[in-house]
Amino acid sequence: MQWFLTSGGIRSCRVLLMLISLLLSIHSLASQTGEDSYSLETTTPDNGSGGIYLELTSRDNHIAIGSFDIYLEASAGTVLPVHVYTRSGSYQGHELNADSWELLGIMDTEVASDHTPVTVSLPEPVRMPPRDTRAFHLLAVSASIQEGIRYTGTVFEHPTTQYENAHLQLFSELGTIATQPFQDRLFSPRTFSGAVHYRVLPHTIFRSRFEDEENSH
Repeated sequence: MQWFLTSGGIRSCRVLLMLISLLLSIHSLASQTGEDSYSLETTTPDNGSGGIYLELTSRDNHIAIGSFDIYLEASAGTVLPVHVYTRSGSYQGHELNADSWELLGIMDTEVASDHTPVTVSLPEPVRMPPRDTRAFHLLAVSASIQEGIRYTGTVFEHPTTQYENAHLQLFSELGTIATQPFQDRLFSPRTFSGAVHYRVLPHTIFRSRFEDEENSH
């Protein structure tokens, strides 16, 4: 038996095969991104409260920062508005300059206890290309300096200020007892206490977007 395909039929088969290949690739990447979730943990707090500054530096991967685990000082059940700011580069030299920061969101967060971390999820993941540094400032706004984000370190007990894993480096040595954003109530050395949750992103998905963002600066 002989089979004959017209040129139109051959083109239709090629298109169908391309669509099948594309769907398989999308399924594979979707499975991969669903599995590539990680955390970078620091330590439990021994001081505070107010807010904290930290810098994150990506290694050789595209990273998407999704949430932070923090410790809050206040009576259990109290709801504190946690402000999360970010900027490209270091926080050093920009600690009190509100114009240097972008507000990512204000998340109402219920206090569990001084010794139980709570998760603050960002409205949208913050994406970082490889070998990029980005600063974050987290502040729990309250009428009292006795309420806010706890951190680690005192004048007499200097904390570890750098943590890292295979994907991410964290540096933090500045805290604040401010009750409102960017008040001059800074203390050093103070280190972020908690965890950073992130995903490692496939380069093939986000390459063009990162390149567009880098070219726009």
